[in-house]
Amino acid sequence: MEKNKMAVVPLKKLFLKMGLPMIISMVLQALYNVIDSIFITNMGSDGVIANQALTLAFPIQLLIIAIGVGTGVGINALLSKIRTESDGFDCVVLPAVFGLSDSASVKMLFDGLDCKVCLVPTMPPSVPGIRSQMALRRAFERLGGVFMLGDTVVKADITRDKVVKIYTENHGDYGLEADSYVLATGSYFSKGLIARPDSVVEPIFGCDVDCSTNRADWYDVSFFNPQNYMRFGVVTDDRFRAVRNGSVVNNLYVIGSVLGGFNALQQGCGAGVSMISALYVADNIKKG
Repeated sequence: MEKNKMAVVPLKKLFLKMGLPMIISMVLQALYNVIDSIFITNMGSDGVIANQALTLAFPIQLLIIAIGVGTGVGINALLSKIRTESDGFDCVVLPAVFGLSDSASVKMLFDGLDCKVCLVPTMPPSVPGIRSQMALRRAFERLGGVFMLGDTVVKADITRDKVVKIYTENHGDYGLEADSYVLATGSYFSKGLIARPDSVVEPIFGCDVDCSTNRADWYDVSFFNPQNYMRFGVVTDDRFRAVRNGSVVNNLYVIGSVLGGFNALQQGCGAGVSMISALYVADNIKKG
């Protein structure tokens, strides 16, 4: 097995081979900015403003370079440490906290170690989950979708069997129209469902919610027993279209934990229900 040069090569030789090129690179980068400044200041009246812009941009440029170089140095230092500690072992188990934007650092980790590497996802929001969400968003936007990060739907215009418009906090009185709408607002924690003293309501569309009218039936006095309120959710038909005032809203679909009829904590099925219901609804929308 080839030995790690960081552990066996003399320090002076390592410095000349690995440190000196970085020093030269940073000096050249600084000189590049100095030469730009000299050239721009000779542009006449606009030169002063342009030089100010260059002065402001230079530290940002250095910060970006520092992050890139620092990440590479950090990964290599981590690899060196793990390789030393894992010598003689068949497998290394690490938390899945590498590569938020892509899997390049994960690939570097796998390629840089001589033993098997297992990455264990952490509690949500996990890095693999965030990376998947970012990839799905990029794919959605490539297909022409608009992702309104941070905006919240507050109300809707609804006829008897159809949603006409929805309104958001950021767009005010400007309604957003679509052929189909998907309700994926979550359960109590995200305020997709709101519990009142005598009822549970869905606040945006006023959909019917399957819940007991007797509050004593909502819970079990034993903390560790299944709690009935966890099964409450929006009523739908067999195509997961929402029911409102006893009638199906034809272009409003419901997915995820705002649905009723299951206990995500007891059954451990929250993620599964979210994914399967989303795929099923997407298929129904495509079919019309």
